[in-house]
Amino acid sequence: MADTVQSIDRALSLLEILSSSKEGMGLLELGEASGLSKGTVHRLLYTLTENGYVKQLEKTGKYQLTMKMFVLGAKPVEKMDVLRVARPYLENLSLTECAQRANAVGAMATLVKGDMEGFPYKDQVEIFMGLKNSIDR
Repeated sequence: MADTVQSIDRALSLLEILSSSKEGMGLLELGEASGLSKGTVHRLLYTLTENGYVKQLEKTGKYQLTMKMFVLGAKPVEKMDVLRVARPYLENLSLTECAQRANAVGAMATLVKGDMEGFPYKDQVEIFMGLKNSIDR
């Protein structure tokens, strides 16, 4: 296995520790949780802050993750063909006991994508293929 870059390992460790904190964490708290010295934690936090991944709260001085972490993590999802990924799960709904009970009302599993202007239709699967077939004939 290749050697890892120590500073990157340490920065990622701080990000993981911060991700579990609701109200942020102070410098000393992060040092204790990570096992790193105060100086090392400070330098890493400075770099993460300068790059927009962490922010320091004015009132408390604690550090928190920013939304940049969420945006970065969401990029691969944005590129996914959501319909292709979700379709098997929608079809699986038609096989569940709950779906069998919904037969009387002709239920559907529908995938929509929300935006500011509403919910445009994306894909839909009949819960009971037999029900659809009997209506279409």
